[in-house]
Amino acid sequence: MIVLFIIFIAFLLVWIIADFTVIPNIYGEDVSFLNWLFTNPMKIIDTLKDSAAVLPGTDNMTRRLVPLLMKIWVIGFTTVLYFLCRQFHIKAEEKNINALFSDKEPYLMIQDISTALKRMRKYENCKEWNALIYSVKCLEERLSTESDFGYGNDKVIKCENDIYQQFQCLLDTVQNVGNDDFRENVSALHIVIKDIDYLLQKRTELKRR
Repeated sequence: MIVLFIIFIAFLLVWIIADFTVIPNIYGEDVSFLNWLFTNPMKIIDTLKDSAAVLPGTDNMTRRLVPLLMKIWVIGFTTVLYFLCRQFHIKAEEKNINALFSDKEPYLMIQDISTALKRMRKYENCKEWNALIYSVKCLEERLSTESDFGYGNDKVIKCENDIYQQFQCLLDTVQNVGNDDFRENVSALHIVIKDIDYLLQKRTELKRR
């Protein structure tokens, strides 16, 4: 949400700068957003379409480049606005009362698990251990991009609650990884991580429906 908002503000700043500097220098003072609001917009559109008639001295490259950049800006701004509004819509939804996870809790949990694994220095030169830490890191990166948990229909929430159960299993296994059979525990952790990864993919598909 914060990143989208920053990008949105950046697009606005680009337009404000262009509106007061670049566009008037190329098309004349009459072509600006403020004039668009308070004068005849069709006149401005005609000016943009026939820039060669307004400034015949402008080179062909500039005449082609400026409209192209304007189109790119419009597409980018519209895309960011869409995702920003979508995030506001998601935030406006009520949290499902059956949800065991809330917002970014899974991401925070996997960060704690990753930190705990890295602190177990006695296994740091073990290939199996390094592979496990890498798998947890990949899962952490994936969870960092997931939408907030706890919102959606019952099928989505059931899938999220299944993820919650897998996380509990992951936590229990991490705490006892050094006990009994080390290799067996590491293998069990890999299985749980794969199950979580599968359930995250399932959750993505369910949220699209």
